[in-house]
Amino acid sequence: MKVQFDYLKTYIRLAMVLLVGFSTLCASGQDQELSKAAIPKPAKRLIGDYSYSSRTQTPPYTSKQIPYAKLTHIIHFCLGFYSDGSLYIAGGPNGLLEPNLIRQAHKNGVKVQIGVCGPFNDFDDNPNGMATLIGNVETFVNEHGYDGVDIDWEYPTMAETNNFYNLMAGLRAALPSPS
Repeated sequence: MKVQFDYLKTYIRLAMVLLVGFSTLCASGQDQELSKAAIPKPAKRLIGDYSYSSRTQTPPYTSKQIPYAKLTHIIHFCLGFYSDGSLYIAGGPNGLLEPNLIRQAHKNGVKVQIGVCGPFNDFDDNPNGMATLIGNVETFVNEHGYDGVDIDWEYPTMAETNNFYNLMAGLRAALPSPS
């Protein structure tokens, strides 16, 4: 009987060690889950597109109607350009430019990016045009209080890869603070 009792003691000790080990393992797993839950997730960006031409549609939609509280960013369309890099303001001075849009957005903590669209593929024939465009966009952004730029290039082909890269690198150098 003593031999069986020794085996029984050994099994009980082994079961206790396994039980304590398993409990410790489970508790440390819970701590890991709790620490994962404590890490904040990056904030989502809620982006709205707004075109100056919305004001002339039926029914009109103006910057006064934008639900700023529901957005983090607005892309304001569209600043155009020519192949020499010079800019044109869509709709003339009374078209695109809406200082109230930027004021209201900033008042509500919303960033406004200017959408830039134009003949990006023309830079193959005029490489100086890209440098001019980058400088002009930088000046426009700073003069009018925009927080950044959205490039509306649909869609760069493999042949345009270098131009696309050079434009993005140039804009990043000119406007280093991301929004």
